[in-house]
Amino acid sequence: MYGGFTLPNPPNQLFGENQMENQITIREAVTENDVAAFWEQLHAYHKRDIFPDSDDDELEYFLGSEYHDRIIEIYSRPKDRCFFLFFRRDGRDIGFAMPVIFTSEDGKCFIMEYCIYPEFRGNGTGKECAGVLLDWAIDRYKKPWSEQLPENDRLTVNGTTYVHWYDCITDYIL
Repeated sequence: MYGGFTLPNPPNQLFGENQMENQITIREAVTENDVAAFWEQLHAYHKRDIFPDSDDDELEYFLGSEYHDRIIEIYSRPKDRCFFLFFRRDGRDIGFAMPVIFTSEDGKCFIMEYCIYPEFRGNGTGKECAGVLLDWAIDRYKKPWSEQLPENDRLTVNGTTYVHWYDCITDYIL
């Protein structure tokens, strides 16, 4: 139990083909310690990158119980829940993401939070992580976005059709 809720048991705690050197993988926060570490990094991100002015009233909301409780409610629901994910490289966390995938609607994916830690920025790591996150989402639901969203616009590269993420996916796959 963490904060009054039971942590779900995901089918795959780590995602990535091989755990090779320099390869980015995704680790889902499933233990109480993992979830606490996720919230610690999320708060650091909000303070450092989103609201660097410590007098900002909005920061108080994102550090407070109202935001926390609402996110935990979304995290704990059985359908269309959010995930607390860490990006890893060489055994170290290098960033995190908090996606919500709405399979009950039209399969849309919202990235509620996304951060690459400052010491790993500026060398394409963010784009790599975005690609790994896209792969994770497709693997998790075993259905490509092009099938989940048959009416949405398409981007086809080298015979593969993509939906969403146009800005970073072209950099990731080209």
